Amino acid sequence: MLHFSSNLLNKPVLNAAQQLGWILAVAAGVGGFVLGGVAMLLLRRRTKEQTEKI
Repeated sequence: MLHFSSNLLNKPVLNAAQQLGWILAVAAGVGGFVLGGVAMLLLRRRTKEQTEKI
């Protein structure tokens, strides 16, 4: 098998996979932060209402 390449360091598939990995990592981090904030607000509000009723 014979293979020719003009640039051995140019790997578009690998670069695209690495870029997608970074995008997914950032999206997961932001999504987790937002979900945690919403859960904190909902749980704090619920516990305040329950303690006020008692």
